Amino acid sequence: MNLSPEWEQVFAESYEIQHWSRIGEASAPDEAILQWAKRAGAVILTNDLDFGAILAASHLDSPSVFQVRSLILDPLVIGSQVLACFKQFEADLTAGALVSYELQKARVRRLPFGGGND
Repeated sequence: MNLSPEWEQVFAESYEIQHWSRIGEASAPDEAILQWAKRAGAVILTNDLDFGAILAASHLDSPSVFQVRSLILDPLVIGSQVLACFKQFEADLTAGALVSYELQKARVRRLPFGGGND
């Protein structure tokens, strides 16, 4: 919910994407969103750092989370860069990963955390 539904347009040509507002309640807790994404085989695109903390604490192996860590969140400004990074780490995201993207750099950690693969 912390990213604009306009992000759907950035990813729509390459991926099936839905903003959470089309799926569930705006007030849903992060854990409910994680469980939905796990069942659906979806990747969570977010600016919320809580998802990474929950993955670390719970030792889940999915769903993957792609965090956009930027003060600039306008998809018209950074959308193409974010999409390119998402594509670069697509195999990791498919396997289960947390990707933290900052403008000009990204870090990937495979899930589950603490399993010797991060």
